Amino acid sequence: MITITALNTGILKFLLRCLILFIISSGSLYAQKIPTIGVTKLLQAAANFQKAKPMEKVYLHTDKDLYFAGDTLWFKAYVLDATYFSASDKSKLLFIELHDDSTDIIRRVSVVIKNGIGNAQIPLNRNAFHEGGYTIKAYTNWMQNFGSTSAFSKRFYIGKIAKDSWLASSTIDLKTINGKEQLTGEVSLKDLDRMPVGLRNLNVMVIDSNRVLLDKNLQTSLDGKFNLQTPLPDSRRISNLRVEILDLRKDGTKQRLQIPLFLNRVGKIDLQFLPESAQLVAGVTGVVGFKAVSESGAGVNVSGVVVDSKGKEVAVFESLHKGMGSFRFKPVLGEKYLAKLTDPIGSEITYKLPLVRPSGTTILVENEEQSDSISVSINATAHLIFKKHLFYLVGSARGLVCYARPIILNSPKVIKISKRLFPGGIARILLLKEKVAINERSVFIDHHDNLLIAITAAKPFYKLRDSISVELEVKDKLGKPVVGSFSLSVTDDGQVLPDKIGNHGIDLSLLLNSNLKGMIEDPGFYLNRTTPIAWKALDNLLLTQGWVGYEWKAAFQPFAPPMFDSITVSKTRWNYEQHMEFPIVKHYQLKPWFLEGPQKKMLYPKDALSTSGKQIIASKNLLNEVTITAKKQWKGIGFADIVLDSNDMKFSGAQNLYELLRQKLTGLTIESTFMTGTGRRYMLKWQGRAILFTGSDNREPNMLTKYSRETKNEIKEFWMNWHISSLPMIEIMYSDQYIEKFIPHKPTRSFNPGERALLLKAYAEAGMTMPNENDPKPTVVRITYGNNLPSSGFHNTLSIVSPQKYYQPKYLPEFEEVKNQRATVHWEPNIITNKDGKAKVSFYATDEVGSYSINVQGADLMGKFGGSNFSLKVEK
Repeated sequence: MITITALNTGILKFLLRCLILFIISSGSLYAQKIPTIGVTKLLQAAANFQKAKPMEKVYLHTDKDLYFAGDTLWFKAYVLDATYFSASDKSKLLFIELHDDSTDIIRRVSVVIKNGIGNAQIPLNRNAFHEGGYTIKAYTNWMQNFGSTSAFSKRFYIGKIAKDSWLASSTIDLKTINGKEQLTGEVSLKDLDRMPVGLRNLNVMVIDSNRVLLDKNLQTSLDGKFNLQTPLPDSRRISNLRVEILDLRKDGTKQRLQIPLFLNRVGKIDLQFLPESAQLVAGVTGVVGFKAVSESGAGVNVSGVVVDSKGKEVAVFESLHKGMGSFRFKPVLGEKYLAKLTDPIGSEITYKLPLVRPSGTTILVENEEQSDSISVSINATAHLIFKKHLFYLVGSARGLVCYARPIILNSPKVIKISKRLFPGGIARILLLKEKVAINERSVFIDHHDNLLIAITAAKPFYKLRDSISVELEVKDKLGKPVVGSFSLSVTDDGQVLPDKIGNHGIDLSLLLNSNLKGMIEDPGFYLNRTTPIAWKALDNLLLTQGWVGYEWKAAFQPFAPPMFDSITVSKTRWNYEQHMEFPIVKHYQLKPWFLEGPQKKMLYPKDALSTSGKQIIASKNLLNEVTITAKKQWKGIGFADIVLDSNDMKFSGAQNLYELLRQKLTGLTIESTFMTGTGRRYMLKWQGRAILFTGSDNREPNMLTKYSRETKNEIKEFWMNWHISSLPMIEIMYSDQYIEKFIPHKPTRSFNPGERALLLKAYAEAGMTMPNENDPKPTVVRITYGNNLPSSGFHNTLSIVSPQKYYQPKYLPEFEEVKNQRATVHWEPNIITNKDGKAKVSFYATDEVGSYSINVQGADLMGKFGGSNFSLKVEK
């Protein structure tokens, strides 16, 4: 392990430069005897805040970005101090959560952190993980003091397959037919051997979120294709649009595919304008950033003009990359400005620019890539310049004040700030009036000082099942060897698309992703710059997506004690820590694994799956869907449709009752209902049936009010807080023979004149349809506390995961191992470089010809970090 012996000397140099600048820049102002809080107090306030609430950052290096249910997700965690990027000594436990795209938590575990690092694995059990997009989130308990944006987050896809799964390709596009926008195109289906799925009866639906736009049965042609055409609604934006295909065969596996559709309807583009100084000021030239987003959530390139109230063109704009761009503009007092798109052509929608303020200040920041300084132009309306107000220009980064200068704004100012004063990453330029930040701007500082990691192989190419040896050599910017901790993943390019532009590297995570709001498309484009426009595009990104960090005014307020402390590994405390709340966000749809690519191999889903790193024969694991008719019996308890004992619950991996029910009752929803006396309430439902709960005393489960809530989040949180660790058995009953003893037949009700009319009126006022008295009976979940049944004795809520060693095959002459076609060829989480900055890693080639991608990430745990990619060939 690596022990931290000193702070990064580079950071200390920054602080020394800052101190010298403070002394020089503040002397002339004090000689004028103008009342001021003083530069020294600014510095002290920021330093006190950083000391009281030092932030942490987390980075997870995962073995790949595409998994299948039944696979194992391997990862290494780096927990670092957010200011110095040294190993954090505050937190010793890291929480890991897997969320699906409905924001439900599917798995929650914890990992022990020692000297800032830890590693483990998460089995992706087939009974717990469905097909679709997922997000892995990681945070420490201490990080909850700074909100959900401080957590690490990464999106990935999980496939779920059977032995006769399908591949799909789609040419569906948006066209205008008879003045109406319609989806039209063709879908082609093939099996895993790429043979057409011909003459197959299907149910095909087009769905917008939860709204069905098309629902029809059809049959594929002999070559496995079918045509699709359906109009789109004009009155609303489309969200999460997809084609859902269901196999209607009664014999065999019922395949269900969901193909995402990405729309760029011109009239539905969301275009926002964001002035550089957060405001448009009359008579002062400023920069305006903008971002255009399609209905699918992705950036869409646009161009257009800005016009005043008389229709006169005053500015033009054109996006540079991913719908983002900027332009200069001098607004006029009293004018209201509109933007009109010229490309895409056909949009008649106009977009409002922010209102023009009659007075105020602006900052215009220029950050040329090759320049050694930042240029800051400060301007203000005439009456403010006349009053000669006192301002402070402050530059901060990673919670440190790196530059501060008092300014008497008696004329427009242009100030140069050396980039050497800032550490690498995002720097924040602020203009303060006393303690209040009135203008701010974020810029990127790149000293090109990340670790340099060279990867070399012993041979130019390897044979099948060869022993492969690669050497890592790590140096700093000056060429000195670096001792550090690194992790390495080797994947088969034919099965996992390589991360060629470095979207998931440690540098992207620490320097960019964790400091910006919202989704960043292809973040590797900005930091691993290979085109001339990348630097300007990075500046536009910072201009439009803002800064994540503490508000400056918080540094001058009394510090409230932290709500969450750092925690150590103990058997009595960590099990019941509160978990971070994440807001509901609209996720950009990920491309499913079954969408056919030109070179993608189907070895992974077809022939093998990986569980705990070990090879498994496909025919033994890729099973047809079956219906279980046998039921467990418990003496003295009775029968049920589904009976789960403590072993079943432990194997499920669920942490609470909500997660367990989602696994066992596919399609479980949270829906609203109307209750007399309480109004609209939300409760759990399955196939239109209310979920009622009872104990083992067989009482009638009259619990609608008790187990309902006013919002969806409240009802979800209620059931997620019901831990299953102490429950020996749970029974689920939905057949009439089992639920009748809980839900007896209702006696004939006496007639009360006007009662039904009052009920109808109440439901209508609530915007709901009155339920039919013949609606299906509820599903009953009985929680059993049998006297003779032992407690489960387990606690899935925050189980600490112990790291396992990744499996390596043993190719012995006398032993013919199962054919090895794993997508993750090798995973090595604990590589420590020696005093020469070197380390060697060995592994075996698989049984598949092609190329491998080697991805290395890591840090010296004293402030420097980096990543690297390497490719090698495997031949017969």
